[in-house]
Amino acid sequence: MKREYIQIRCSIYEKKLLKKRAARAGISLSEYLRSTAFERNIVERITPEQLECYQLLIQYKNNFSRIGNMFKKKQSPVD
Repeated sequence: MKREYIQIRCSIYEKKLLKKRAARAGISLSEYLRSTAFERNIVERITPEQLECYQLLIQYKNNFSRIGNMFKKKQSPVD
């Protein structure tokens, strides 16, 4: 159970940046600061837009693989 408080001073810009990074990681600002203080690896979560782009790239990759396979089949020697 966490009951102790630590206060730090920072600029408005630094505070906004820390809050933004914590939000991208999907954790609270307190948890983000504790994690960075203890040198834990913090992984940002994928945004819905990034996930959509990733899925689109997978579809493109699959389509190009299919097209490549079609060319390989047409160019192979027939016995």
